[in-house]
Amino acid sequence: MTNNGKRKRLGARPGSSLIETILAMALAFFLMVGTAEMLVLALRVQGRARSIMDMTNLVSARLEALRAEAAAVRAQGTNAIVADGRAAAAGRDTRRYTLSWTAAAEAGSPYIIDVRIVPDEAPERAFAMPLFISRELGF
Repeated sequence: MTNNGKRKRLGARPGSSLIETILAMALAFFLMVGTAEMLVLALRVQGRARSIMDMTNLVSARLEALRAEAAAVRAQGTNAIVADGRAAAAGRDTRRYTLSWTAAAEAGSPYIIDVRIVPDEAPERAFAMPLFISRELGF
């Protein structure tokens, strides 16, 4: 059983063995598991970032509304600050939030507006922004 002076094994075929195939599959499996974990983490971070962006946009819109209220109060000739309040708001992707704000001012000091926003589905992720706003900004 020689072919040009070389011995030929019985049942030998070109290609990879069973052990090589199993090792390649195990390596591919571990790479896919690592990639899947990174994908899940990226989606979670993206959701948090979207939620924070929604909350920031809603707080910004509320501050603009408070500025308009302050301008209307000043136009009436009074020197009162905006009233405390609470409102429901909707973000993107049907997320619901509850906004609350309190305003305070002392003579000669900036207004202090404490804005809090709470996601309705996750109250433990409340977001608070105490703002010190100069009177020259329209409040």
